[in-house]
Order: sequence, then structure tokens, then C-alpha cells
Amino acid sequence: MKYLLLGVASLFMISCTSQNETKQIDADSLISLESYTIPMNQQGATISKAVGIEGVPTLSQDTAQIFNINNKGEITLNEGIQLTTNSPFKYEIELTYGDKKKSFILVKDEFIKNGVIAHRGAWKHHEVSQNSIGSLKAAIALGCEAAEFDVWYSLDNEIILSHDPEIGGLKLEENIGADLKKVELLSGEFVPSLNDYLELIKTQNKTKVVLEIKVSQKGAERNRELTDAVVNAVHTAKAQAWIDYICFSFDNIKRVSELDKTAHTAYLETNKALEEIKEAKISGIDYHFSSFEKDSTLIDRCNQLGLTTNFWTVNEELIMQKLLNAGARFITTDEPELALSLVQK
Repeated sequence: MKYLLLGVASLFMISCTSQNETKQIDADSLISLESYTIPMNQQGATISKAVGIEGVPTLSQDTAQIFNINNKGEITLNEGIQLTTNSPFKYEIELTYGDKKKSFILVKDEFIKNGVIAHRGAWKHHEVSQNSIGSLKAAIALGCEAAEFDVWYSLDNEIILSHDPEIGGLKLEENIGADLKKVELLSGEFVPSLNDYLELIKTQNKTKVVLEIKVSQKGAERNRELTDAVVNAVHTAKAQAWIDYICFSFDNIKRVSELDKTAHTAYLETNKALEEIKEAKISGIDYHFSSFEKDSTLIDRCNQLGLTTNFWTVNEELIMQKLLNAGARFITTDEPELALSLVQK
């Protein structure tokens, strides 16, 4: 009943919106941009457009004074302006729609596109812990397209990094964030929070991160709370340009796509038809590599549906090469150095 009423309310908002008004058209989603990256060496380049509002927003803040919104609602570079290798990589803008405002960070597009995702960061050959700040720094230094990491909700609702439900003898969901962040890792580090990761990833524009929302052991309501909190944290940090999302829960990853309609999302389980994944507006699949070994048509079928493909955890050279030859878009691996050497060949 609650969602039926929300849907009716949203339809009423749209029907009452005049051509001169700008309204949020979906009360259950966050305002987002179609893209957060700025093409290089293109004068007056079209960059993006706001999603989730009716009408054309106004550009109420532009610290660099290089952007414009045209009458189609498209965010563009001003005429004669282009970004080069010498330009700053990060730009903040603010859009006003109706009586609301929202800020975004746009990023010069120098992101690496080699398909290599470091599983829990690059840790195996670097004397750092999985899911640590050090493992993220190592993945960036190697030149990986992305680093994958895992998050849980602490007892007091802080988003904490860990693959397992327990770390340092403490259960993530049964302890407060302050205590969890005191757990020591290798190289003198401590367990980081999501905010720690977001602040680091935003210091560069080469490597992205793939955020896995772990499935709560406390049930569906806690899952939804964590999912909502994660997406809101990313938007609050204005880190959308750097983030992709994955999850083993179909409801969780579908919820991400509902909250942020332009987020890149991928489903980790194999219990749904590809057509159902597409229908749920999830961006792609992120399957164990054995799925491809069982079905060599998997990548082609995903391509036909417009779904991206990622496979985990691929640590053997022969399997890496097979997936690369078949056109897999991403490979998640504990051996990013090996994967990068194959890509470079």
C-alpha cells in the first residue's frame, strides 16, 4: 500500500507540473546524472543530463566557470572550452530544481579501461591486508581499472569494510564502528570505513572501485537499510563517478538501481535469467568464471542484451586468457599483476 500511494503521488506531481516548473518525478530515487565524466580534447563537449527531475534545472554553482546547461537540459562545456592533459581533473557543480539543490563532482575522463579489477584491492604481493587502504593504493599504483571491496553495517550504522562477517574476532553487525576500526591490519593499518575509501578514490581519476554490498545476516529490513545508506553515502561524498555496485542479493542490487537510475550495477548470483536481470534495470552480470566454462555463449548473450560481463575470482593465466579472448569486459582477480601483463600483451 505504501508504494502504491507513492506511485500515485508521483503521477500526480508529474500531471501538475507546468512547462516552467522543475520537479522531482520519483520520490523514491536520488537525482543523478547520466554521466559524471568530461570528454577530453572536445571543445564545447556535451557531458551529461540530470535524471529524476521533470524540466530543465538551472546551474546555480560552477566554481570553474566553464559549464552551461542548454535548453534541452544538457550540461556542456562552454563554447571554445576543452579539457586537456594539463587541465584539473575534478570540477564541482550545483543544480537547482524547483526549491531544491544538489551538488555533483564531474571528472575529466582519464579512467583506465583495461578490464582488470583487483579483488579486495591489490594485496597478495604487497604486504597489505585485503580491503585495506594500502590494498586500494596498490591497485591504483598498478594501473588497475578498478579495485573491488566489501562493506557491512556496524551495530551503530557505520559502513565498515570487511569481506567476512567477522574481523579481528568481532562480528561486524554486533559491534560499533569505533571498535571495529581499532582492529589492526598489516603494515600498521586499521580497518577502514566506506568514507575512508571514498575520500581516497576521489584523489585521482585513473582507477575506480567496485563496491560489494554484503548480505546482512539480520534479514531483509537490515539489507535495505544498508543498501540505502551505501548509495546515500556515495551521493553525499559526490563520488558517483568512481563507483560501481555489486551484490549477491537480487533485491539489494535491484534496490541500488531504483535509488540511482544511472549507477552501474551487477548481480553476483546465477539464479536469474539474463532477461530478468535486464528487466530489473541491472547493468550486468558478475559471475564465477565456471559459469562461462559451462556456457560458452554467456558473454555473447549478455552483449546482445546490453549487459556488461565480469567474472571472479580468476587467478589462473589460462582461464584469464580464455575470458579475454571471448570478450569479457572485466576480470576480478587476486593476481592483478598477471592479468595486467596479459592485457598489455
